Amino acid sequence: MSDNKEQSVAALNTLINLARQVANTQQSQVQNAANVLVQPLELGPTDTASEEAEVEEPKIVTTD
Repeated sequence: MSDNKEQSVAALNTLINLARQVANTQQSQVQNAANVLVQPLELGPTDTASEEAEVEEPKIVTTD
């Protein structure tokens, strides 16, 4: 029974490592795609939000 548990743990660790590799690859692909889109727009890393898109602070509404 101990060998079976060890094999299960090893298999889970392998799956976790593969999932991490896939996530890293996808993150790199998304970053590369973002860079491709940013270059023609002449945006830099600090220009992530436009001036028009202002974020409103949440308003507290009470029902007293």
